[in-house]
Amino acid sequence: MARFTDVLLYRSWCGGGLLYLGCYCVNFSRVFLGDAPRDVRAWADLDGAHGVDMTTHAVLAYATGTHATLSCSFEGGLDQRAVLIGTEGVLELSEPFVTWKRRPRLTVRAGETEHVTEFDPVNTFRMEIDDLCTAIVEGTRPLLKPGEGLLNARILDRIAVAATG
Repeated sequence: MARFTDVLLYRSWCGGGLLYLGCYCVNFSRVFLGDAPRDVRAWADLDGAHGVDMTTHAVLAYATGTHATLSCSFEGGLDQRAVLIGTEGVLELSEPFVTWKRRPRLTVRAGETEHVTEFDPVNTFRMEIDDLCTAIVEGTRPLLKPGEGLLNARILDRIAVAATG
């Protein structure tokens, strides 16, 4: 990453790995575990020149006994994965966020069985914009609810506080 010219490294513009990348991890965990973790633990590696996190790791603990483990980094390459581990099996989704460069793959493992489904690449950002434009023009509700960003931001704030404590 071009450390001195990249806007993602401007602290005043809310740069850093957590806000740029971790927001997707937080949103994904909210879908499955809810909006209010009971406890948040986090660690961050800060860039000394810019004061933004280059890497952040977090654990969100919920009252139900479930946990989300998040890791986001500018320094970890382009690997992205979401894994759900349950008592009956594991779901693993490759390319959960940037889905237009490679074919996303869902792997379902239960016991000795494994089933893999590949999907065509799609530009999810474009789909969100198209959905919002349709909602505006047709006067309908967009798929993404208005308060979603605020709910994500509350958890991101808790992670940032825990990481820099």
